[in-house]
Amino acid sequence: MKILAILSIVSVLASTTQARATAQSEVRRPSTPLPAVEDVKTPPPALPEISMPPLVGSHTARELDARKSGSALNVRAGANVANVTSTTHAPLARVLTMTTEEGKVWARGRRYKASFGPEGATYVPFFGSAAPTNYPVVFTTRAVHLGAQDLLCATATPVLEGDSVVIDRGGVIERWNLSLEGAEQQFVFASLPESGDLVLSIDVTTDLEPVVGQGSISFANELGRVDYGSATAVDARGQQFAMTSTCTGRTIELRLDADSLARAQLPLVVDPIVSTFAIN
Repeated sequence: MKILAILSIVSVLASTTQARATAQSEVRRPSTPLPAVEDVKTPPPALPEISMPPLVGSHTARELDARKSGSALNVRAGANVANVTSTTHAPLARVLTMTTEEGKVWARGRRYKASFGPEGATYVPFFGSAAPTNYPVVFTTRAVHLGAQDLLCATATPVLEGDSVVIDRGGVIERWNLSLEGAEQQFVFASLPESGDLVLSIDVTTDLEPVVGQGSISFANELGRVDYGSATAVDARGQQFAMTSTCTGRTIELRLDADSLARAQLPLVVDPIVSTFAIN
């Protein structure tokens, strides 16, 4: 009897243990796997390189590429200007400028490109996509005379100041104010050592033909022209004095007579404007 009682108790305990295990297995839910987490030590994928497109018809981009490859630039009319074909491009919102390591200043507007160096200013008009080549016009200030005295120093380095290029030539400061449509050449005289006629001589080098009209000077071909506007002298009070503009051969002469100069209050500014007119 004792043996049967013990077996009965053992059987009850076993049944109870099995029932608890079954109940626990029924209420236990499978665990949800954790989402995959990227290893923070793994470096991110490399971003693709984004390169800015070169300026359309930009001499600067072409010049730098030529320097890297060692190739020579196609130079016309003695100017350091590459022969770059212009193509259709979105209108510029502002003048683009840069200065090279050699100290040359480059600029680009909507209708022209230009460079400035010790030799002078090289203005390259945009005559349309049909133009077979560039037609640079180089303006070199050769002499500035006041009476018998030459106010021009031998060498000068252009300096970019905002949208202006400043060339300190000793007795006169040559300044080019750059706009989207053209460039205004200025000659600024802070002081004048003596009296007499003020005469500025500017040599022009270009394949374009000079055309002289009443008070206007142009350099043109069948595709368009570059206009060198009539010069006016403006003194410190804002008073304007008409100047005589002539072109003999390839030299522009701007003259202010001695009587007008005697009445002017310094500083005095002479300001012809250079602009492009394309036929097409």
